[in-house]
Amino acid sequence: MRFLDTNVLVYALLEPRRSLTPVEMKLIADAKVVLHRIERGEKVLCSVVHVSEFVNIIQHRKGVVVACEFLNSLIAQENISIASVERRHYQIALEIAHESHVSINDCVAVVVMAEHGVSEIYSFDKDFDVLGIKRIT
Repeated sequence: MRFLDTNVLVYALLEPRRSLTPVEMKLIADAKVVLHRIERGEKVLCSVVHVSEFVNIIQHRKGVVVACEFLNSLIAQENISIASVERRHYQIALEIAHESHVSINDCVAVVVMAEHGVSEIYSFDKDFDVLGIKRIT
């Protein structure tokens, strides 16, 4: 099982608002490959923080109805585990963020991954490299 970072969903599911560079086009193609794996049943872990992060993005771009449709589809997929995040997760994430200067949400992902025994993440965010997490892109 791998953790699914928000940016994979952003690249795979949201229409670009501008012309893209070849590097950005490759990110989109790679994100769609990951999404296809998940649609075919690969098990992934996400946290409520990361689901909420993407739902907020899609709601801002596409509206509440589309965001609700996405969320309904996501939670219906049994191969996507959604981990709760509690105060203790944030406390540990804050310590990691202070030491590493990596975003708190990325640090929450690391804490949730450790708790669930997950060592790899689908992400295009190089900050995970700083944290010693194996990124799959």
